[in-house]
Amino acid sequence: MTGFKVNPAALITYAKVVGDPNAGGSSIDHKYAIDAGKYADANVKLEEGGGGLIFKAVVGKTNDVHQQLIADHSTIGTTLVESANGLNKASQEYRNHDFSSAQKIDSVYKPGGVTATDFQVDDSAAPVDPASKLVAPSAEGAVPDMVQKILDGAGFFSESDLVLKILGWCGLDVKAFVLDRFLGDFGAIAKVKSAIEHLGEFDEVAATDIVEGADVMLKSWSGNGADAAKSYFDQVANALEGRAAALKQLAGKYNDVLVGVQQLGSAIEGGITGAIDAAIEAAAAVAAAGCLQEVPGLDVLMDIVGAWRVTKVFDEVHKVISIWNIAWSSSEGFIGATAGLAGVLGSYNVAAKLPKMGYYNASQGSAPNYDDNTDRRHGPQ
Repeated sequence: MTGFKVNPAALITYAKVVGDPNAGGSSIDHKYAIDAGKYADANVKLEEGGGGLIFKAVVGKTNDVHQQLIADHSTIGTTLVESANGLNKASQEYRNHDFSSAQKIDSVYKPGGVTATDFQVDDSAAPVDPASKLVAPSAEGAVPDMVQKILDGAGFFSESDLVLKILGWCGLDVKAFVLDRFLGDFGAIAKVKSAIEHLGEFDEVAATDIVEGADVMLKSWSGNGADAAKSYFDQVANALEGRAAALKQLAGKYNDVLVGVQQLGSAIEGGITGAIDAAIEAAAAVAAAGCLQEVPGLDVLMDIVGAWRVTKVFDEVHKVISIWNIAWSSSEGFIGATAGLAGVLGSYNVAAKLPKMGYYNASQGSAPNYDDNTDRRHGPQ
């Protein structure tokens, strides 16, 4: 082992950084439980009521993301609190022994399964409060009211009642079609994306604070126990860094959905414009035939304007339906995109990345093996 030295006060000081309940709410554990917890509850959520198919799909997956955040915060908090307790107990044990006895205790502390990781930090920078990253989410990247945009862009509201009736006879109730698919508060989705980005920034700061705080503690503590502590808290920090990366990737998925909505809306708008143009041509033929009265139905319409004109309307309507079906159900469509929202964070198992148990020192009993199959927080693996 390296030369042994210890300043028990340094362990207590770092415990207050990590998760000491007596730290007055400033510990990183408290930040996860209170600051990040409240922020996620307030901002990583969407209202259940209303909305079309796209929006409803995102609502459901966002609720799944919210539940995963709650579970992650609980797991991280448990690790931090247990580690703070371990540091406090180790400090007390060191205080209870003279130097030679403490050195002997440290000499037998050789836990397995903990390997130092390469976690680079700028130790010249002042510590940052992770909660400072939890600013109000931005709606940047939000799409406009897609229902209004599509209907306005296609000139829906400027067309005659007869034109709209012809479209309806051919199977396209334009307004109902667009409402059923594109209704929703897409600005709220943009805010969820922004909030997730800020939670990732929170993780990054928390990870840096954990490593830098450990570095300060280890200036007053060396030996087997100190070496294991460094490895342990490096592992904690890397688990948080990994979650930050998963959150950034998740925010990117939300952005993909928003961009997809804009692109699909433009494609649908173009398709509806083509269908309206074909229906206008049919309506003009009706007028030219002197049949300006109510046209009773599709069969009569075909007799008046010719089957080829009606078929043209049908073809344009089918294009609109086809555009939607391809975008919605293809492997790269919205079903896949929205399914991926919950999958990104769910696939990063922070509990598996964190050490199996809270920091534990030989002064508290037999030295543990951190990668054994016993996990006090989650049961046998």
